[in-house]
Amino acid sequence: MQDETRKRFFSSSDQLWATPPELFKRFDEVFNFTLDPCAHPTTAKCKKFFTKDDDGLKQEWHKIGNAFVNPPFSRELVLWIAKSYEESQKGIVVAMLIPARPDTKAWHKYCLPHAKILFVSGRIAFLDQREGVEKHTNPAFFPSALVVFGNLDGKAIEKLNDIGIWMETAVKPIPPTDKSVGILGVIL
Repeated sequence: MQDETRKRFFSSSDQLWATPPELFKRFDEVFNFTLDPCAHPTTAKCKKFFTKDDDGLKQEWHKIGNAFVNPPFSRELVLWIAKSYEESQKGIVVAMLIPARPDTKAWHKYCLPHAKILFVSGRIAFLDQREGVEKHTNPAFFPSALVVFGNLDGKAIEKLNDIGIWMETAVKPIPPTDKSVGILGVIL
């Protein structure tokens, strides 16, 4: 991976990465999105969208419909995860394409106990939106997941099985026993 790409993905000041249209199309066929709450005007995925100036975190998504969220992967990602979960509790489906980081607090609080998660196979080559729109030749250096909040009754999520592996969530953890040993040889 080029150093410039790595620096951009690690920087919170440069968040101009968009979902490839062919990937969005696959998701949209299953979830029927009407809103892109954190869009760049040139790559908005839905007719109704909010830009940075609109501040999608302050908007009421549930009044518009199902939302597709490719949020900034910066420190405010946790705010987008919380907002996505909260809006789904008002009757819509919210699907987020985010870095697969199940070790984080946001994943433990919102994603793992409340979402259906598709761990995407391989790495996504996001679109570079800085000057025009072009497909980046280097994929992201992190794995991605589609985290879906809301009622999925009637949604044919199996149509996405070729993209990755679905994980059932809200599974109660197995309580450790005195014989449970973790990967580092530490008793759990």
